[in-house]
Amino acid sequence: MFYSILFLVIIYFSIVLYYRISHPFWYQQPVDFPFTFRTKEGKIGKMNYIHNYNKNYSISRWTDEKSIVSFLNKSFQPGGDIFEYTEDTCKNCTFFRIRKGEEVCGCISAKPLNSFINEKQETLWYVDHLTVSENHRGMGLATDLISTVLDTIGDKTYLFKKDIHPLPFNYFCKYNYYLVLNKPTGNLPNVSKAIDIKKKFKVHIENNDNVIFLEKDKNYAIVYYTNIKNNGNPVYEIGYAENKEIAELAVNYIKKQNSNSRIYVNNLSGTSKLFEKKFLSYNYIYFYNYRMKLLTPNEIFLSFS
Repeated sequence: MFYSILFLVIIYFSIVLYYRISHPFWYQQPVDFPFTFRTKEGKIGKMNYIHNYNKNYSISRWTDEKSIVSFLNKSFQPGGDIFEYTEDTCKNCTFFRIRKGEEVCGCISAKPLNSFINEKQETLWYVDHLTVSENHRGMGLATDLISTVLDTIGDKTYLFKKDIHPLPFNYFCKYNYYLVLNKPTGNLPNVSKAIDIKKKFKVHIENNDNVIFLEKDKNYAIVYYTNIKNNGNPVYEIGYAENKEIAELAVNYIKKQNSNSRIYVNNLSGTSKLFEKKFLSYNYIYFYNYRMKLLTPNEIFLSFS
């Protein structure tokens, strides 16, 4: 019995030591790790660590939308699919860039989102567009960029969404991302006013920009334009559909806007089962400074780009 307990203690502290050495930035942050046994949901605490920035680089806000879009199109292509960003991508986002002299070496963005967590309203800051140019990687610049967001915007709750490769702390949901393969059938739904589905999900996160609400016989679907393009064609996501008929009508609506539109869906909210689809990647969702128990995809609604 003694040796069993000793073995578990050694394993525990070995994991702690591993994270402390391998992930020195995240180890100091108020996030959930595998070795964190606290399970109470809600705010974790203030950041207790001042990051030491790389003195060879400078970081500042970035407001020139044309140069942001140019950099993203060159450097930010997560998931292996080739996207084309537009100036609408910058809408409501606070961008930061990191430079060496006049050369832009990386960027990051954050924007506020409306959310309901267990029916309690929260304002989250979604962190996105994190990228560092290939010849400047391995110098901790991504950490500098993340620290800039946290130091500038302050003691808030932040949402991180990571495609394919997880971050080094606990996610509260892992979900699947798909390309929709359904062909349009011609029939169209009604364009509806906003619908309230907050009470259906433990976590409901929505950005109201470019959201379209569709309805047929009091069954609803939610579609949103992602502010990005693929091979010059618009990219949409179907965030929610109540049944197969309204799901197919959502495809019809999108294809009527542009027959070459690319359509994505995830298995959050249980919608993906209504489509013919192709698996693309696993995605992971994290909170910074907020503890949430592990949730199933059916417990989450996510609609933002």
